Amino acid sequence: MRRTWMLSACAAFVAIGAMLAFATGAKATGFPNYSYSLTLTSAEAVSQPTTPATFHLSGTIKWRVDSIGPYLSWGLHGSVTVTEYQGSTVVDTMSAHINPLTGAFVFDPVTITKTGTYTFVAETTQWKRPFHLDTVTVSSDPLTVTVGTPEPEPTPVPPPAGENSFFLCYSVFQFNPGVWPYHIAAELMAGGGYWQPYAVKGNVPYGTNIGDYHLVCNLATGQAAGQQFAGAGGDVSGPEAYSALAGQLGWYPVVP
Repeated sequence: MRRTWMLSACAAFVAIGAMLAFATGAKATGFPNYSYSLTLTSAEAVSQPTTPATFHLSGTIKWRVDSIGPYLSWGLHGSVTVTEYQGSTVVDTMSAHINPLTGAFVFDPVTITKTGTYTFVAETTQWKRPFHLDTVTVSSDPLTVTVGTPEPEPTPVPPPAGENSFFLCYSVFQFNPGVWPYHIAAELMAGGGYWQPYAVKGNVPYGTNIGDYHLVCNLATGQAAGQQFAGAGGDVSGPEAYSALAGQLGWYPVVP
């Protein structure tokens, strides 16, 4: 009788030890891995012409064992977090609980008040293997939403007819300007530190002469640019075109 009691006690201790080993995440062999499928969708179209725009985001998470067989949608718990981005900037985050019977989740409505393109990514943490504490992070594919009509990029002003290179200056000690192809000149001007030379009346030996003018990088004391521009071919604009031509490559401020 005593021996039977001792055997029963030993079996109980072994069983408790095995359960504790599983509960504490002890390593074991032969257990499969879970794989997951997380989707994020919007009930509305992913492009709204006006602001504010309201979207209802939802999705499902499904699972299967060892990446084989059909995905199943029941039995999962926890929550899903969605992060809203504009570019690389995080705009907002929110969470929703997973329905354990269907694997579905629904977020509170999202309202966007500013024109732009926004990206939403859903994530959740689930068990990697049964009877273990190790987990895996599951992410959805990005969902992109465009709100309003994005402002069109400015159309580059074409260079003056017959010209494909432009004169620029970069030093206060420089007299004659350098010359660059259009695409490089545009980048240099946009980056700062470069400017277009001035058109001074008359031609000079060994100078940069255009029409009846020559180009200089720096003005002498008392000189100043007026309200006209000289094109690379020597054409001179009228004062009425000053605002339209200011800053355009290939049009050089005329010094009266």
